[in-house]
Parts: sequence; C-alpha cells; structure tokens
Amino acid sequence: MRIKKIRKIKKITNSQLEQKSLASSVKKQKYDRKKHLKATPKNELTSLMKLLQYTVSKLKGKITLKTLAEYEDKERIIRAKQQLRVFFLNGIRKNIFNFVVKSSGTVPTNPSYMVKVQFKDLLEFKKQGLNHRQALRKSTLGLECSCDDFRYRFRYWVTKMEALPDGAIKEMRFTKITNPNTEHKFVCKHIILVTNSLDKPSFRDSIFKRFYDKIDLPQQVRVTKQDKSKTISMSKRVKK
Repeated sequence: MRIKKIRKIKKITNSQLEQKSLASSVKKQKYDRKKHLKATPKNELTSLMKLLQYTVSKLKGKITLKTLAEYEDKERIIRAKQQLRVFFLNGIRKNIFNFVVKSSGTVPTNPSYMVKVQFKDLLEFKKQGLNHRQALRKSTLGLECSCDDFRYRFRYWVTKMEALPDGAIKEMRFTKITNPNTEHKFVCKHIILVTNSLDKPSFRDSIFKRFYDKIDLPQQVRVTKQDKSKTISMSKRVKK
C-alpha cells in the first residue's frame, strides 16, 4: 500500500492574518448592527412619516387669515413685533401681492426681504357674490418669503401643504435638521408681520377692494404711492 505524498504546508504571512482579522471584525460588525436593529422597537422614520401624513392631511390647502394663528410660532410672533421695522406693498404681479419687509438688522447683508401673498379663491368668491371683506378672510393663502428661515425651515412644509404662491419654487427635501417635527410651525416672522396686518382698513378697504372689484377683468390694478404709504403706516401701528 502506497502512502500518499504529504504536500508542503504553505506558511501564513502577516498580511493574510491581518486580512482574516479584518474580515472577522466586519462580520462581527454586521452581526452587531442586525442585533441592534432587531432590539430597536420601532424606527424613528415610521413615527416621522406618521407625523408628516397627519400634518399634511390636517393643514393642506387651508391657510387663511382666519386660521393663520395655527401656523404661527409664538417665538416668531414676538420677534416680528420686537425686531422688525416696517413693511410696504411694492406691487402686484400675476395676482400676487409683493411686500417689502425691512430687515431687523441682525443680518447686515440683507436690508430687506420680499414677502409674497396670494389670495387663491377670489374669482370663485366673486362669482358667488361675496364682498371683498368676506373674500379676504375666507380665501386660501399662498405664502412665500425670501429669508433663509423660510427657505430652510418652512418651504418644505408649505410645499407639502400646497400653500405656495403660483410659480414659486417647490422644496421636496425634508427638513431633517432645521424643522423635522414642525416645532417651529410653518411661517417666518416676516410673513407673520405682513399677514397679521392684511385685515386692516388701510389694506382691505383700499388696494385690496380695488383689486377684488376688478379680479374678473383683464387689466391689472396699479399700486399707488398712497397705497404704499398706507401700508407703511399700518405696519407701524401693528407693531405697537
């Protein structure tokens, strides 16, 4: 009986040992990760998506002057009164009111911000026979501000609620860092300052009434110097 020739055993190099050790640690990490996920009761993403669905279903398309308080952060209401100066109506373009809000001065590079307000149901209300005061309070609003607060904290949520003015840039990236649980609500201090003033005679019974009376006509209503002066005076009174 022949005895098989014993093959020569290769020596294991240090590099092979290191690779084996690395593979073993990676395998252990994978196992530990699976164990961690299994031990976690529920992913945070699940509760977050539930919150998002609730917020959007509850508030979608229902921002009006009447319900605006639901969307305002108390801290930003205080900032609007204490930090901001004045605002004025700069013009109307494509049925959107453009307001210039003087900056608080905390950001020197931005002396002012643009706030856009659209009243979306006016034509329908005009056909129903509602007067300009009723239409102002009941109309669904489209809101936008050029400030960073709106850009990074609120534009995503306002996009989801379909509450941006027509033609505004939509934000589809979730605010996972700046406002993930809507703890800051939905509007900035500049929007708060403007919208809290719109149901005043200086705006409601002057430029807005003229605009509403001609909403079904092709010609655009012009903003006069008197309209600008009235809104400046109005903003000063609101701050007190």
